[in-house]
Amino acid sequence: MPVIPVDRAVGQRLSHTIRSRDGRVLLRAGVVLTAHDARRLQDTFGMRYILVHNEVLPDLDVQDVDLDERVRQDAMNSLRTTIDVVRRRTGKDASVQAFRAAESIVEAVLSADGVPMALAVLRTKEDDLLQHCVNTAAYSALIGIGAGLARRELELVTLGGLLHDLGKALIPVEILAKPGRLTPAEREVMNRHSQLGFEAISRDLPTLPAQVAAVAYQHHERLNGSGYPEGMRGEQIHRFARIVAVADVYDALCAMRPYKPPWPPHRAVAFLVHHPELFERDSVYQLMRKVAVYPTGTIVRLADRSLAVVLSQNADHPEAPFVLVVADHANVPVTPPRAVDLAVAGADLLPIHTASWRWPREVRAALDIEGVRAAARAALFDRGAGATRP
Repeated sequence: MPVIPVDRAVGQRLSHTIRSRDGRVLLRAGVVLTAHDARRLQDTFGMRYILVHNEVLPDLDVQDVDLDERVRQDAMNSLRTTIDVVRRRTGKDASVQAFRAAESIVEAVLSADGVPMALAVLRTKEDDLLQHCVNTAAYSALIGIGAGLARRELELVTLGGLLHDLGKALIPVEILAKPGRLTPAEREVMNRHSQLGFEAISRDLPTLPAQVAAVAYQHHERLNGSGYPEGMRGEQIHRFARIVAVADVYDALCAMRPYKPPWPPHRAVAFLVHHPELFERDSVYQLMRKVAVYPTGTIVRLADRSLAVVLSQNADHPEAPFVLVVADHANVPVTPPRAVDLAVAGADLLPIHTASWRWPREVRAALDIEGVRAAARAALFDRGAGATRP
């Protein structure tokens, strides 16, 4: 499902429901975005990008799953309560509510039954921290499942992911929400969030296991000792913190932030893969196996420069999805479109980058849309993906 600038999405159908910080529905999935809606999202809620249905293959949007809406909202409400506790020092223990939210996230991830996950990357400015923490928790659960963690360990690493940035609630908002690059002094203040989070969990959530506070303290440590606050190396870093570090960076790269557009998943994964000195290799591999590296509907250029759209994932080869080639290197439509399993085709066709946020104009104008949709449904049927042949 394409991620495109809000002002260029006018006239297209939303693929995700957009909610305000208090859970109110701003726009429901499936509605057509109007110019008025676009201005409101930009001016009032600070959104610069939005998720829309694939314009050529709208029925493919359901192939990758997000967290259940209720699970996500409950987890965000739990975080709001926890943040209120640590900010106001109310003396209330929010541990039970936080742990239940982590349990629900684990259950939701397990119930996805291996379907690649593509979690929400677009947030309003007021719920950015909350959404990031929920996503980090879910990605941590995915990695933990792949790593074979026991159920109790899964719940703890997920809880660590949920609370890893709790200390940011104690950072001045003018630094936390600054749209540009931080000054060295501001960066020093920002980096204190790991220490502040550790102290807040230890003080205000005293019934939580020590591993959760350790994650908050260590999630910015790096394997080669270049992280903070202690410059720990390798296995000096708690295993759960090494997992959450991968989940945290992946979601941060994929998210819209005031200072950058969202990265496509394959670019974020490539960053993690190319820095084994920083991130635990097995955790990165497990993440790759569990997320939609090339989400269904993504437009890709193959190594021979032909243009294709992703139909489904290959769990054992996440970098090589099942695609439908629709145009050649010169953007001339291919008739009929041909399905290619890149895991079988080999490196000579592997996708090298995603295309722009929409189909090239000359391709879109010349495509036999119904023919492409029929070819996609037939290819998925033949692959055994559960589609119904027309």
